[in-house]
Amino acid sequence: MPTIRSAAGDDQVIDATELNKKSNVLNDLLRTKLSLRGRTLEARLSRAGKGLPKRLHRAGQVVVDARKKASHPRLALTVDPAPVETAFQEMTAYLKGVDPVDRRKGKLLNWLGGQVFNLLVIVALLVILLRWQGLI
Repeated sequence: MPTIRSAAGDDQVIDATELNKKSNVLNDLLRTKLSLRGRTLEARLSRAGKGLPKRLHRAGQVVVDARKKASHPRLALTVDPAPVETAFQEMTAYLKGVDPVDRRKGKLLNWLGGQVFNLLVIVALLVILLRWQGLI
């Protein structure tokens, strides 16, 4: 892949193959750390929902847009590498800090907490009903 110069005409250069590698790294991190399904980075970002903060959704969109533009010869000249690199660094820093086992434990504990709460509400309603009927 050819090296692409930014639209500003300065010395910043973005390499299309490097951009593809970064996109693949983010794609793999989203799959392994957040267990998101999908073939592309864009599909996984759309499935992330509340699993990613808004700023990381925006950062991911910067990388996706840059990758789309990099595949077109004229649009590739408009890609500024600085925001792409910043977005990549933000996302990798966040995703590397995510512990998938801890996330699964948290989901299980939240579910169990909800079930226990529902059980307590049912027991309280049963006690109120029995008291109202004069059986207690």
